[in-house]
Amino acid sequence: MELSVLLSTRDRAPLLASTLEHLCRQEGLPAGRWEVLVVDNGSRDDTPAVLGRFASRLPLVALRQPQGGKSHALNRALEVARGALRVFTDDDVEPRPSWLAELLAASRRWPDHPVFGGRIIPRYPAETPDWLRDLVREHPEYASAAYAHYSLPQEEGPTEDLPFGPNYAVRAQAMTGLRFCEDIGPVGKDYPMGEDTDMLIRLTRRGVPAIYVPGAMVYHVVRPDQLQPSWLLGRAYRLGRGTLRLRVATLGQPLPPAWKAWLRLPLAWALYGRERFRGPGRRLLAGVSIHFLRGYLLEHSRLRAERAGS
Repeated sequence: MELSVLLSTRDRAPLLASTLEHLCRQEGLPAGRWEVLVVDNGSRDDTPAVLGRFASRLPLVALRQPQGGKSHALNRALEVARGALRVFTDDDVEPRPSWLAELLAASRRWPDHPVFGGRIIPRYPAETPDWLRDLVREHPEYASAAYAHYSLPQEEGPTEDLPFGPNYAVRAQAMTGLRFCEDIGPVGKDYPMGEDTDMLIRLTRRGVPAIYVPGAMVYHVVRPDQLQPSWLLGRAYRLGRGTLRLRVATLGQPLPPAWKAWLRLPLAWALYGRERFRGPGRRLLAGVSIHFLRGYLLEHSRLRAERAGS
């Protein structure tokens, strides 16, 4: 088996159906030598019916992992994946027809590299307000944090910029003995972000960089609810939690003192007081800083409690 696609899904049957439909259109793959593993992570909607409809159209392996959490689900998929190249994605992407063939070809062109990342272009719904379109265009780093935008100003080759969850591939041999950290990643609404980044850091920390593959492109579908400030602020909060956990638990850095973040918090509130009247984009960015710090400080207290109890 040359290639396995792995993804987790929960209660997003329409998005999953669209993703699977696009996987049906993949071109240039060796017949009978690739598979798609979809883990139903406790869905209560029509997800089983969607998987049933695509069972005859794809080399589909449908799995169930009732324990909530994307990392739990991906670890379930790793137990049965057979491909020499493991391609990770999400249930809300629209890949180009050449996506998987491009990743497979790149893995052959760069035989000494274990990790490959393709372009991710957010696909915004028609109702996206102009101010948000302006924000993500003028602040590409924010588009990356909010919507996993990943498009580098370089040709195919090594990069220090790690890819994101909707579009990366890893050689199976490099993942021997590795599993996703189940303390990080989506489960419920309050969690530290970064399960894919944690895995990619561990895979590249030996000094072999990832390979950027611009030809392997997917569109990342932005849902209407993800346009709302409440969702974007919640994501900033989860990013704050994940940033500290990755720094301490994954990179092994010492737990920094919390006082610096506590000092930044009133400054962020003062900035928000000024920016809130200067347009929705500037108001959102100021609010993002506050929520990031709130998540960071919560994770700091949790990490400190973990260490005290160990």
